Amino acid sequence: IWLDYSLWLGIYLGIFTFLTFFKDYRHSKNYSIGDNNARVETKIMACVTSFNEDPELVKRTLISVKSAIYNSGDVFLLDDSTDYNISMKLKKFSLSNGVKYIHRVNRSGYKAGAINNALFNYGHNYDLLAIFDADQRPVPDFFERVSHYFNDKIVAFVQVPQSYTEIRSPVAAGAAAQQKPFLHIVMRGRNHISAFSLGSGTVYRIEALLDVGGLEEDTVTEDIATSVLLHEHGWISAYADFFGIWYGEPPTDATAYVKQQGRWSLGGFQLLKPLLKSNLDSGQFTDYLGSYLYWLKSGPIMLTMLIAPIIFLLFRIPFLGINLYMYILLYYPILITTIVIFVYTMRGEAQYNVKSFYLHQCVEMLSFPYVLLSFVNWVTGKKKPFNVTPKGSGRVNLRPVIPQLVICVLEILSVLAGFVWYYSTGDYVLKLAIILNIVWSLYFIVFLAGSIIIAVLSRADVEGEILESWDAA
Repeated sequence: IWLDYSLWLGIYLGIFTFLTFFKDYRHSKNYSIGDNNARVETKIMACVTSFNEDPELVKRTLISVKSAIYNSGDVFLLDDSTDYNISMKLKKFSLSNGVKYIHRVNRSGYKAGAINNALFNYGHNYDLLAIFDADQRPVPDFFERVSHYFNDKIVAFVQVPQSYTEIRSPVAAGAAAQQKPFLHIVMRGRNHISAFSLGSGTVYRIEALLDVGGLEEDTVTEDIATSVLLHEHGWISAYADFFGIWYGEPPTDATAYVKQQGRWSLGGFQLLKPLLKSNLDSGQFTDYLGSYLYWLKSGPIMLTMLIAPIIFLLFRIPFLGINLYMYILLYYPILITTIVIFVYTMRGEAQYNVKSFYLHQCVEMLSFPYVLLSFVNWVTGKKKPFNVTPKGSGRVNLRPVIPQLVICVLEILSVLAGFVWYYSTGDYVLKLAIILNIVWSLYFIVFLAGSIIIAVLSRADVEGEILESWDAA
């Protein structure tokens, strides 16, 4: 019964996410970046956040931010590092280069707490607050290209896409491909409706942040939680889809990637409670609900999808209470339609091709056990430590793909058992059901195997050596 219910839920969620994606696609066709010449004079506090990051990486980011802000404000380094040597190097550099250095003894509220600390102490001297992660640097004309949005007095923040430009492994390539539909379709479609902050590359109106009491600190993804607060208080957000942040580094190996996805998904699950209490309009509510349901489908629902053909073929236990012909007539047209429309909407993205689509699906398969774990942590109320996404060189670690390896082996055994069952029965309807489940197992094997392969290929490149065999492909 639970499997039957979960599979139907998965089908309904698939339809819902398809409809919301298509809605965003329609809205994205009318997207406009606005008048870049209508600049408003503002004083900006640009904050770079750091927690035990490589000092040289942070220094390069500070130089980029300082160059971009020019005479329009000040650069702050919000350093929560617990390593004394790192803190001293960053403090010395900041004092020598006109950067305001803030170091906290405790990490209350983590990244959001560090930003709020700076906001409440210094925000009254500025109009806007910009946030940059330690490895994401603005282009020189960044502030010139976003300031005009604040001519509209109800714009709370402007978000720019976080472009990954340091692609050093298959996992990194998959993470970058995964972001393209979201950044170039979904966020464009939600411009001035429900486009939400992505944490880095966000420029806030300080008045708006103070109106909602600062960034949310009771969640591991303060960006989207704060966006909900701002939208329900009547503020709007703008999405500026231009190449504004460069040298963004995606997770390089499987370990880094699943940690990132685990943190993001936990924040997505934590969003449900404040979302249900919010006063958002129906369109905004639906958009944010879609974010929660995306993670639900990527974790627990994905598990049921994977084990369903295993249970049927390997253990010969039927589970779906529906006429087989009705299932074929109803579900497969929907599945095919969603795939075709997705490919159609992405056809304009020159860097998103068949290989990108495959990598996209592989990294989602790579993350599902950890999204599932986040779901369990959310349901049980277990506190999960806040982990920054590891940066720098990747390394081989097969532990993240043990669940995929186990399930992939079971899927292969199920296919073999399915063929044995097929040739041993004379029931035509049963034969059809067996074939359908074999097809599903083969479909999952393709992406499970891919997730394992890219995790193995994304090995350490300490000297910056790029995987030549991967580039050649």
